[in-house]
Amino acid sequence: MKQVTKGELQHTKNFADVNGNDVDWYALKDEIPNGYKDDFNDDMIFELVRPWPLRRGHKYGFRDIFNGQGGTMDYRFLKESIQNYEFFKKILQKYSPKVILETGTNACIFDWFCYKFLDDFELHTVDINGNSKYFVNEVNKHFGKNNIHFYEDNSPSCINRLFFNKKFDLAFLDAGHSYPQLLGELESANALEIPVLIVDDFSDKNLDKAINDFVAATPYKIVETKSGTEDVKYNDENGNPVNNKKVGYVKVMEREKE
Repeated sequence: MKQVTKGELQHTKNFADVNGNDVDWYALKDEIPNGYKDDFNDDMIFELVRPWPLRRGHKYGFRDIFNGQGGTMDYRFLKESIQNYEFFKKILQKYSPKVILETGTNACIFDWFCYKFLDDFELHTVDINGNSKYFVNEVNKHFGKNNIHFYEDNSPSCINRLFFNKKFDLAFLDAGHSYPQLLGELESANALEIPVLIVDDFSDKNLDKAINDFVAATPYKIVETKSGTEDVKYNDENGNPVNNKKVGYVKVMEREKE
């Protein structure tokens, strides 16, 4: 198991548990289940989940290249990363999608999941941040294939324009964190009749409302909900405990046949 740089390590220590124990991948490397060790030691996933992914961007800014955005797996949190690894392995192998849409490419962690858990796939991924193209190229190169196709564009306005005649088996929607953007993505996915939708970060009340409003108005139903973990990390200025929400709030929807 690799260790991050000293500068990055300080970022991980900022998220120690309530007892002050480090909870990063390196500190807890002995707790990784034997069946997962090879994947968690994969050089590429280490680069994608580290505080400064592929060491790009300002060296003092946490995930500066992505404006502070996180990912589905995170070097700071081993426990949550294992939970998400298990979840996406289960979901991807359950549905075995051949053609996939992703919004919110970020550092390509979902793309790494697809390479690891699917025998054959074609992934079309969209992000307004052009830095993601570099990561797509690196992940494709790492696996020696070109299954991932990147589009630097604005979601959801680009979805029907780019993919109006494309048949997708599954979509992972994680581009924005506002009610109108997520609802727009969900509606675009409905227009394309994508049978399975995965949405991240429903812990945000606005995003959860978008999901619920969408389900109420369409043939989709929520078939699985995965909540992340919370850790009371510190007290605010009034002495009240503050919950530090971590990665892993995901809902899966299926489109009912009409």
